[in-house]
Amino acid sequence: MIDIGGFLMVNYIIFPDLYKGSALLDITRGLEKEIKKYNLNIKLIKFSGRLKEIKSGDLDEPEIFFNHNVKTVKKLRKLLSNGDKVLFVDFFQPCLELLKYYLDGRSIKIKFGSLFHGASFVKGDYFENRNWMKNFDLGILEIMDVVYAPSYYTAKLFDRLQKKVKVFPFGFNPDEFKYNLDKNKSYDVIIPHRWGWDRDPSIVNKIINSLPEVKFAISGYGRYSKDKKLKEMFLELTKKKNVVDLGIKSGETHYKDLVKSKIVFATKDSFGYSIRKAISCGCIPVAREDYSYPEFLDRENLFNNIEEAKMKIKYFLKRYPKDYKRIKKTEFRKILKDFF
Repeated sequence: MIDIGGFLMVNYIIFPDLYKGSALLDITRGLEKEIKKYNLNIKLIKFSGRLKEIKSGDLDEPEIFFNHNVKTVKKLRKLLSNGDKVLFVDFFQPCLELLKYYLDGRSIKIKFGSLFHGASFVKGDYFENRNWMKNFDLGILEIMDVVYAPSYYTAKLFDRLQKKVKVFPFGFNPDEFKYNLDKNKSYDVIIPHRWGWDRDPSIVNKIINSLPEVKFAISGYGRYSKDKKLKEMFLELTKKKNVVDLGIKSGETHYKDLVKSKIVFATKDSFGYSIRKAISCGCIPVAREDYSYPEFLDRENLFNNIEEAKMKIKYFLKRYPKDYKRIKKTEFRKILKDFF
């Protein structure tokens, strides 16, 4: 706590419920490490204390998500006092408007901030065409003093309130991963994404079907999808001789598959964690230009259409590992310093 003008101000970070394999898990662990490393005066608030499985590939289990938001508001209502600062490791907090109403009614002034995480602003998101959801998002933006986006791509999604959005790369340490540049690897291309419409699986389908000579490894979330079309598309792909279903993996078992691959193919990764892990394990990236990648990838690694993607996959496979490049380390410290 910090004494400012006769009252005690407290810094809080609110962690979401965490799922195995989610980028939010990497973000929270990175934040905890840096808070401890730099001995920062910040209180962490967690609720579940255990990791949840992603059985269908759908990250936001409605009941878990609902309960988390209700618990968050109840906890903060009891804790917060004038001058406190609260940073959410998430963006969508649909109960926050009610908390703001309560605080304003008691003349309690709080600084709110958030690390951007999805929402109905994102093209392909489950809630993209649900207009009632956008009202929640815009209301939350009005409450936030600042939203931290990991890239200029994600910052552009907040077209109405650009002044509140700041771009800082989220913390990531490539040195935590072992990498292998051996020419003889099990897989030519790995596609580590969750199997959902927001990940644009139609592109993956077209790429795999048009490159029968290339050996692909894909994550197994599609097998458990609740969406019939998604599941059928996934199962058809796994019947092909050049496709390996990796199953659902996280942590060290997932990293072993990345190490066995030459190229990582990415359609969407708003935080850039999935693709940065793969690069750190020895993969050359081929990624869509219209997502968050331009901030840390060269133009030669980005594609705009299917033909360009195919050409780059073939090119990098022939030259592997000659064109492999390591990425730089980044820290959350700049965000924490800016907010707190």
